[in-house]
Amino acid sequence: MPIFYQLQVTSAYEYLEVRFNKLVRCLGSATFTVQMSLYMAVVVYAPALALSQVTGIHVYISVTAIFAVCIFYTVVGGMKAVMWTDTVQVIIMFISM
Repeated sequence: MPIFYQLQVTSAYEYLEVRFNKLVRCLGSATFTVQMSLYMAVVVYAPALALSQVTGIHVYISVTAIFAVCIFYTVVGGMKAVMWTDTVQVIIMFISM
């Protein structure tokens, strides 16, 4: 963090460009984008599959419903609401251990 502050960069990808070059920054950004796309697919598909098994609803309908709820929640509450929900979920996970 002190290096980010000294260099006046706002992201790790800006730092990659300063430290190396623009190609490394673009490769880092592309890698992150692919990784997050795969991660989001798993994060949405797993609960949709569980919901499908419990309720008998088709998996594609479950995925669509979960995406709709997540997008609605984020749009209405903003990132602050998402942050607070994540915080509460982490607290619940620690308590349940």
